[in-house]
Amino acid sequence: MVLTFKKLFASSWFRIFCCFALLEMASLSAFSSVWLERIFFAVILAIAAALTIRKIEYGVYLLLGELIVGGLGYLLFFPLPVGAISLRLGLFLTVFFVWLIKWLKSCKFDWLRDLWLIPLVLTFVIFAIAIIEGLANGYTPNNIFSDFNGYLYFALIGLFAISNLELKKILQLLFAGSLVLGLKTIIILFVFSHGWATVGQSFIYHWIRDTGVGEITLINYPLFRVFFQSHFYNLLALIFGDFILLLDKNKNHAPYSRLGLWLLIWLNFFVIVISQSRSFWVAGLTALAIFLPLAMIYFKVGRQKVIFLLILIPIFAVSANFAGQLVLGNWQVNFFTGRISGIAGSIGVSSRLAQLQPALDLIDQSPLLGHGFGATVRYRSDDPRIKNQSNPEGWTDAPALEWGYLDLAVKAGLIGLAVYLFFLSVLAWQLLIQAQSGNLLSAGLLLGLLTLMIIHIFTPYLNHPLGIGYVLAVFGLSRSNIKPPA
Repeated sequence: MVLTFKKLFASSWFRIFCCFALLEMASLSAFSSVWLERIFFAVILAIAAALTIRKIEYGVYLLLGELIVGGLGYLLFFPLPVGAISLRLGLFLTVFFVWLIKWLKSCKFDWLRDLWLIPLVLTFVIFAIAIIEGLANGYTPNNIFSDFNGYLYFALIGLFAISNLELKKILQLLFAGSLVLGLKTIIILFVFSHGWATVGQSFIYHWIRDTGVGEITLINYPLFRVFFQSHFYNLLALIFGDFILLLDKNKNHAPYSRLGLWLLIWLNFFVIVISQSRSFWVAGLTALAIFLPLAMIYFKVGRQKVIFLLILIPIFAVSANFAGQLVLGNWQVNFFTGRISGIAGSIGVSSRLAQLQPALDLIDQSPLLGHGFGATVRYRSDDPRIKNQSNPEGWTDAPALEWGYLDLAVKAGLIGLAVYLFFLSVLAWQLLIQAQSGNLLSAGLLLGLLTLMIIHIFTPYLNHPLGIGYVLAVFGLSRSNIKPPA
């Protein structure tokens, strides 16, 4: 495997970082101005159209970049009399239609005969049945669409299939975006822990919440949970950074570039700690436990490197907790035990457990094809936002479950779940074959896919563009034979 850190962190990496930073500043400055929102929104879509017309891959990189920092997609939006058009939807439509027009003009339909698409076609057949079933069960079209619309991101499969993607550029997007997202996370934690902003009232709080970037929750003052949905990409950056250093055998890299990657790895580790996402913690450790033995057996990674990495985990944990205390200005806080023992943490666990049996009961009622999109799960919650004087028993109807795979089984049945897992397994198998033939970067993508699939057990990502975007990127790179950075 050839890796050149100098090219990985070349001037283009810094330009990408600046673009991400400008997007954040535009979002913050336009948040309280309808006209600025519209102007910035229109300018970005015009740039996206021009770049995609010039080269289709540029459109793909724009879509991936927005996912990395955009959370739920409303970092910028176009206000309407009723609702708003998100930047994610705007980019999706712009890039999609530019690609569609260019594709139809080129008359190149070879990718449609790709056998790897068969599992995805089967998945959408099952989803179509679930939509029809939802309509037959009397669910409102709005609820059905809200349940299904995340999967529509797969409509970009043709775009990713014909694009000649470069892993180096995607890694530059990932590392630059994770740096911007990490710095933003630390700043937000500092602002709230020092009382410069408050949950529920301040401008910064509404900027984070209303743009769909994430959520800020008080765990035990001054400890706040600052969780951004796009922190998933910080976890991916952490994984790929570790993977590159673990498998790299080139001793001629510039020391500053290797040091820069180590610092970025630590920063992403710190961000995952701040996110207080137990799903990320479990997925990261599980993926590591699976990967390390395979790295020693198949990729001939030395035992010394593996032991070194294992020693680094507690060192990173202690140093991240210390850095967090430094940010908070409080030496008594523990970021790990605070999340586990805090009220917010116990409510999150109890809500997931409360959803479990009702979901299994619904699956048992209609195991094969489910209840259709739009179905809800009724359960009792201890969340004080739900269980109160007007609802003393805490009954609520959940349109979507935290248990990602169970949610799909409720809506599309065990057949729908099996077909979707079959599609993901075929993609993973293709990466495994490429990894066994010596393409180590395929193993890195496989590890990222495995991590995503583990996260989806507890926190849904594979029914949302944030997770589907990574699946599409892996699909596109696998077709390009995953050319290593040169």
